[in-house]
Amino acid sequence: MEDIIGKQLGPYRVLERLGEGGMATVFLAYQASVDREIALKVLPRQLAEDAEFLGRFEQEARLVARLQHPHILSVFDSGESDGYTYIAMPFVRNGTLADQLTGQPGPLSQVER
Repeated sequence: MEDIIGKQLGPYRVLERLGEGGMATVFLAYQASVDREIALKVLPRQLAEDAEFLGRFEQEARLVARLQHPHILSVFDSGESDGYTYIAMPFVRNGTLADQLTGQPGPLSQVER
C-alpha cells in the first residue's frame, strides 16, 4: 500500500502505520471533531476497484458494526475518501496479539470471565 501518512481520509488524519493483513492496512489516525485517536483499516485503492474485494470489505464493516461484545472492537464509521475505503475503530494501546502470545500460559489476572 502506498504511503498515506499525513493524508486526510474523511474526518480522519492518518498518523502512522500500525500493521498490515491480507486485505488491508491498519493505521493510527486522529479524529479532531472528538479529539481521539482511532484505528483506521484502509483497503488499498487497487483492491477497492475490484467489486468482489470491495463487497467483502463493506460486508465486514456492516457485520462487525452489529456485534456488541467486550472482546470485539466496535465500528465507529466506514466510508470512502480520495479513492480509499476505510473502517474506523477504537484504538487500543495494548500491543498486538503476537506480543501477548509467548508460548506460556498467561497470568490469571489477564483472563476475563
